[in-house]
Amino acid sequence: MPDLITAHCVEDEHGSYLAVTPHGDPKDARIDDFRGDIVNAGVVARQWGLHMVDVDIVMGDMIALVRSQAKAWR
Repeated sequence: MPDLITAHCVEDEHGSYLAVTPHGDPKDARIDDFRGDIVNAGVVARQWGLHMVDVDIVMGDMIALVRSQAKAWR
């Protein structure tokens, strides 16, 4: 999701987690926010965070990292 979100690792009184911030742009054809919360009976399960979409959020960065590590290993 290039330019749509930023994320950084956080450690605080709630634990360790990836904090994600959406940066919607009405001129961009993509949505301005994204879903990923787990909802049960209309209540967001806060302890789950964005685990349903967390890998998708960082996939591009992970692929680039693996490529560079594979190149260095070779």
